[in-house]
Amino acid sequence: MPEWGGNATHDRFVAARGLYGAVPISDRSTLLGFGKQVPRPVKEAAFFVGIANGGYHVFPGTFGQVIEAHSMRPMSDIATIETAPFNPLAPGGGPRWSPSVKYRSGALALPPK
Repeated sequence: MPEWGGNATHDRFVAARGLYGAVPISDRSTLLGFGKQVPRPVKEAAFFVGIANGGYHVFPGTFGQVIEAHSMRPMSDIATIETAPFNPLAPGGGPRWSPSVKYRSGALALPPK
């Protein structure tokens, strides 16, 4: 949980061991510190998949857009499936977080160039 320092622990494991949980990370620097901009490799990827907050949240995406399905909402709710620019720190960006869960760490799988 972010409140317990879990995101800092994930960051340390990536730096020291090249792992995010059990997921090997081959590039530890390209997507660090992108701030509120959609990173170019994410904009250019026809398909990507990401995990946030230690795998608490899993999301696919395409050409810089995150696609999110919210399992706790009824299927009739128009917000059950949402898209947003991959931009978790910017207003309206995704993956979206809740007031109690903040996504401050994660990993993306992008296709090879």
